[in-house]
Amino acid sequence: MEDLRRKDIWISLLIFSISFAIYLKTLCPTLYVADSGELIASAYLLGIPHPPGFPLWCLLARLFTLIPIGNIAWRVNLSSAFFASCAVVLVYLIMRKTSNIIIPAIVTALLVAFSKCFWSIAVIAEVYTLLILFMLIAIFLLLLWQEKQESKYLYGACLIYGLSLTIHLSLLYLAPVFIFWVLLVNWRMIREVKQLTIMFLFFLLGLIVYLYLPLRSLANPPIDWGNPQTWERFLAHIMRRQYIKSSTSIVPGPLNYGFVLSKNIIQTSLNSIGTYFKIWSREIPVYISWLGLLGAVRMFKNNRRWFVITLVIFLFLGLAYAAVGKLKDVPDDFPIRFIPSFIVLTLWIGYGIECLWVKGKGYSERLGANPRTYRFLSALLILILPIFPLRNNYFFNDHSHHYLAYDYGMNILNTLDRDAILFIYGDNIAFSMAYLKLVENKRPDVTVYDRMGNLFEDIYGFYRTDKKWTKKEWVAQKNRVEREIATTTLRPVYYGTRKDISQIPDYELRVSGLVYRLVKKGSPLRKEPDYYSRYTLRGVDDEKVFKDIESNEIVAIYHHSLAQHYGMEKDFKQMMEEAKKASQAGWYTMEVHYNLGLMFQEYEMYDQAIESYERAIEINPDFTSAYDNLGVVYAKKGRFGEAIQNFEKAITLDPHFPSPHNNLGATYGEQGRYDEALKEFEEALKLDSDFLGVHCNMGLAYYKKGEYEKAGSEFKKVSRTDPNYRTARQYLRTLKKEKPR
Repeated sequence: MEDLRRKDIWISLLIFSISFAIYLKTLCPTLYVADSGELIASAYLLGIPHPPGFPLWCLLARLFTLIPIGNIAWRVNLSSAFFASCAVVLVYLIMRKTSNIIIPAIVTALLVAFSKCFWSIAVIAEVYTLLILFMLIAIFLLLLWQEKQESKYLYGACLIYGLSLTIHLSLLYLAPVFIFWVLLVNWRMIREVKQLTIMFLFFLLGLIVYLYLPLRSLANPPIDWGNPQTWERFLAHIMRRQYIKSSTSIVPGPLNYGFVLSKNIIQTSLNSIGTYFKIWSREIPVYISWLGLLGAVRMFKNNRRWFVITLVIFLFLGLAYAAVGKLKDVPDDFPIRFIPSFIVLTLWIGYGIECLWVKGKGYSERLGANPRTYRFLSALLILILPIFPLRNNYFFNDHSHHYLAYDYGMNILNTLDRDAILFIYGDNIAFSMAYLKLVENKRPDVTVYDRMGNLFEDIYGFYRTDKKWTKKEWVAQKNRVEREIATTTLRPVYYGTRKDISQIPDYELRVSGLVYRLVKKGSPLRKEPDYYSRYTLRGVDDEKVFKDIESNEIVAIYHHSLAQHYGMEKDFKQMMEEAKKASQAGWYTMEVHYNLGLMFQEYEMYDQAIESYERAIEINPDFTSAYDNLGVVYAKKGRFGEAIQNFEKAITLDPHFPSPHNNLGATYGEQGRYDEALKEFEEALKLDSDFLGVHCNMGLAYYKKGEYEKAGSEFKKVSRTDPNYRTARQYLRTLKKEKPR
């Protein structure tokens, strides 16, 4: 095939302009939900974001922050639109290299551009548009090498592939595909030691970008996730070990074929594959998607080698990925990791369009139709195809009025008293704070601590050493540090989300707008301002602004917060109305239902609490805290059998969690089963010896058994640690005044 023609260059510019214009029109004006805020801050400050660190993306996105228009968030969002439009051009060029007709190539590129999932990452700060661009460049270079057999293209593909892995490691799945491709074209390559060595060196040259992580970490940037300065922490960050459960390993032992091929595993895999195709049907309309089958048949007949390559890519990055991933069909949840395989399916659609074009041309010639008229009319009809996904997906990807994440963060900051300390947990709040505090320098008087130790100052010391923290040690360290700060600081302390503060005895959390203020129990209630009249709530209840799962979580938080406000005002009718709105908005977010359960539990609405906890468990059957609190509610209702069942389930799910042991012990105590209760308290203390509530409960159990010396010993332990712990003081006075009968 000839080198790239001039008309292909002009068409490429046209395709870029069309897609970029649409992306620009629908671009998010500020930070988006989920990872957006953290990624923007990392690019602007040249920091180290969450694993695997995305070093090449940080460096390239940083260049866009230098553009002297718009805010920093908009500029980084613009980088995604630019990379996405470049990727769309590569789709066109790949089609041109593997087919002969321009119109189907243009349509294929625009179908990718306006597909639901690809468009969704083109209008926000995300790493995936750059990742897909590099993947397509590598494929294009391999096509050139296949055509010309010139080593420079092969070396270029190796370099680009190495660089792509410094954007995200998900393309590791392509390694066997590319190796297979090279050997399919020239199996004798396996003997070319010199050439293989050069290819490997170019691949390693691309990976060198990962040195950004330790080198930049040494400069202590404001975002230094995982502090990857040592070899061990560097590898842990790249390999994303933070996200791998300690009980999980890649190879759990000798291969057990009975397990691998068990009926349950096979059924789960088949369900995931079915879900994959269901999600694909939402990417491109079904009345267009069927052309993929026609295209695959045409490729098999006319370009068998390219068909095999695309099929292998589809199998590796599509079906196999779905089969092992327990894919769930969640409406409006865009499975970004499947975009590469979706692009392959769209290429097949392009070849299907080409097939119709060629066959239609043949029929028109036999009928004696004017060739120019046929070409004009068929081109017009085919070029209309991208309008359908453009129209269908516009609402879902128009983020031009999306201010939810920005306003959510600002409303939280504006709620806090001067010089406040804010403890945060969860991506939406943490990443919004990262952008607002570190990029826009909002509320410099406020100190923010991420309770995972990933952002801001790591007061817990999780990443300053190579110590391997067990979950027990991790939880105990967090509790110790937060207890010390809460009980010694003169600054107001807030939590961004409701937290179990049994580890900070004699303190309680009180609702304060969107956050929770930590106060001493029994302290006078203060008149809270009418925060909701002051909050900026752009788009919260606007149905014209599309909201995905993370966005709806913010909407649910607003309504849940309002429900708590009305609860404090004893307006339970309004409370229930807002709780219903929160439940509807966050219908697939387990934290929303869990927090509603906590609120209902606080107001002794136990039936509603049970319903909320059970919904949270339905979403996530491994939600330990939901089982634990569900057990507490059942115990409050006197349904001890169901309470014990839920505590035992929580213990089974997380043997390192002390709370269900404590609550199970308290339930046994309620039934007069003091020996069993003491055993559970001992288990809880093995997990967290500083858990004062357990010591107090243990003292009560000994007291009721008549073992007063042991009871006094436990109450004294509590009192020595916290002289203001009222329950312990009360029983110590009782033991001192008179010997209980």
